[in-house]
Amino acid sequence: MDFTQESILALKPAGEKVVYRDKTYPNLELRVYKNGTRKFYYRSRNKAYQKDVPLGEHLASVLPIYDALFNIRHLPPNPISEATVVNLFRDNATIHTLKQRFIRDYASVHLTEDTVTTYTKYINRLIVYVEDRKSHLATHICGFEDAQDVIRDFIETVGQYTPTTANRMASCYSKMFNFGIDKRIVSHNPATKIPRNKEKAKHFFANDEQLSQYFDVFNASQCNPRTLDALRLILLTGLRTIEIRSLTRDMIDFSSQRIHMPGELTKNGQPLLVALPRAAFEILKRNCVDLIGTSRVFPYGTHALHQACTRMTSRAGLRATPHSLRKIFATQLAMLETRDVVISSALNHMPEGVTKKHYNFYQYETEKRYAGERLAEKYQSLGF
Repeated sequence: MDFTQESILALKPAGEKVVYRDKTYPNLELRVYKNGTRKFYYRSRNKAYQKDVPLGEHLASVLPIYDALFNIRHLPPNPISEATVVNLFRDNATIHTLKQRFIRDYASVHLTEDTVTTYTKYINRLIVYVEDRKSHLATHICGFEDAQDVIRDFIETVGQYTPTTANRMASCYSKMFNFGIDKRIVSHNPATKIPRNKEKAKHFFANDEQLSQYFDVFNASQCNPRTLDALRLILLTGLRTIEIRSLTRDMIDFSSQRIHMPGELTKNGQPLLVALPRAAFEILKRNCVDLIGTSRVFPYGTHALHQACTRMTSRAGLRATPHSLRKIFATQLAMLETRDVVISSALNHMPEGVTKKHYNFYQYETEKRYAGERLAEKYQSLGF
């Protein structure tokens, strides 16, 4: 925005701190707080001055002080040379080098396939952004503060439309630069301490009537029976889509009616024990005919189940995704008076507290099996 008295007076609080900048004054920030307070700060690019300098609340008195500080402290960002900057990258590395090493040596080893794909997309979007703006972050010569400014600007731009995606991007970039520090590719993490955007909680609940409509659509659908079985399995077990797609024949113990899924295939890296109710067991039994070893039970791509689910449930009057079915699973268990700790274990959420993380490794198999059977009985009464 352009800093004028009229434009500043027109600003309204947004429920949280909002930062405004004017390209005419590259080191000047206007911060508008949720209580309506407006304050100007001078942001120095000089490594010798780490703290932002408060300049006051009124533009007329701020600008003379800003001009004086700018002339004394400012290191011009353009043109930039190796002699005038503490370089972010080491040994002539670039952001492309960092991306390739991060995806190859960290993401592909420690994260699921879907997360690797998402992280690659996020990093590519950042690279396109910095290259379009001819930012120094696109080269091997870039200062820490320059990199921090451009990453923050990009996150703020994304956050105006999709705050959840912006927060996930910030987390991805921070992990990437921390990896770069460990591998001595970069000297600092310019993505650290980026303010998170306020996310809107997504509420979803299907009552018994809506569930019955879902089941009617499922039963009348001409969709591939294996696809329908995969979606029914989510309703019965609460498994994530990535876990359904990664399920192989050797993970299923038919003698004890359970699934043992290793942590390498789950979202949070924790191994998962699924106590199968009879209905879920029958679904797996008919889909595992002629399968052996590491054969996938539901060999689908990333979006196949999502598309099938949204297409069918829209006919029932309430569009749902596979993740919505997972929410239905958890909510219905709660309605059947299942304890939260059992629901959390069934969903394979990260444990909270020292006791659960380091001492109590009980997986609630008996409780999950009992709750699953009760849930399956309710589903059957609704036309499952």
